[in-house]
Amino acid sequence: VGREAQLQPQPLREVLRYLQDTGKIVEANVNVYFHREAYDAAWEKIAALFAGKAELTVSEIRKELELNRKYVMPLVEKWDRDGKTKRVGDVRKLISS
Repeated sequence: VGREAQLQPQPLREVLRYLQDTGKIVEANVNVYFHREAYDAAWEKIAALFAGKAELTVSEIRKELELNRKYVMPLVEKWDRDGKTKRVGDVRKLISS
């Protein structure tokens, strides 16, 4: 009663890779993944916020998305790597397409 399922690392990596390959999830870092729809919705909210501001702090992004830093930091770092935003000191700026 009350046993947790224990997934072995290799099968779990295979499942995560499959979900990434099929576009169902987005890897923010090795420990944090987002469902594609949630990831896209988060970016839409932040892109709309950028429409009114030239730069955003992580705190502003965290408040807008109602997430804690554990999830916001990998998310904004992913946007930086993907060229959506650029870190400049303590703020993020939108990269023009």
